[in-house]
Amino acid sequence: MKPSPTTAAMQAADELHDLSEHIRALLRRIDRLERQTRRRNLTERRYRHLMKALLPET
Repeated sequence: MKPSPTTAAMQAADELHDLSEHIRALLRRIDRLERQTRRRNLTERRYRHLMKALLPET
């Protein structure tokens, strides 16, 4: 038996909502990873700069 158009529309709306939540979670994760990468890159640059200043060139 086919679901009624109303039931099908409600199911589609629920699926769309679930997908939207999933996309939002993925975007939050991407933002967090980008922030971590920026911090790591900054730390590495500072470390290289300090090592260059502290160690004599050979």
